[in-house]
Amino acid sequence: MKYLIKTFILFTGSLLFSCNGFVKTGVPQSSTNIEVSMSKEVFICQYIPNDKLVEIGNDKYRIDETWIEYRWSYINAEEIEIKKDFRNFYIRAFNLQTKKYDFEFSPEDSFFSKMEVLKPLALKNNSFGYNGGKLDIMLNKEDSIPEEIKIRFKGSEGVKTIIFTKTQ
Repeated sequence: MKYLIKTFILFTGSLLFSCNGFVKTGVPQSSTNIEVSMSKEVFICQYIPNDKLVEIGNDKYRIDETWIEYRWSYINAEEIEIKKDFRNFYIRAFNLQTKKYDFEFSPEDSFFSKMEVLKPLALKNNSFGYNGGKLDIMLNKEDSIPEEIKIRFKGSEGVKTIIFTKTQ
């Protein structure tokens, strides 16, 4: 019984102090959209795709927003830390089948089986992820902000290259 009480106190205390009761501190975060990115002052630039409709596997998506922002994390519930050495490129896309923002792959799929990022970005195998219905592409420290980003998407109807052009 003494062990259970001690464990409960330690667990509760760690939640209150490390997460500030509301947010996880020190954990990299991402903005849900461009408006939030701008409000947190982590927004760098926006990209516009040459085609807003894309197929990935058997799913069809409408690309609504694409942007680059600095990586950031919460210091506490009110303050954030901006890490200007790290940047992420986000694609926020609406799934036309499920009618929601669920830009995710099934567990048996790999990112590289469904898409390929073409140069100028020098990506490594762990550079892809998805977070909150957005595709997340982590940029290397040495990558400059490109004028264009080309991504080849692989769907059931073939391969399609989307060119994302920087607007600001």
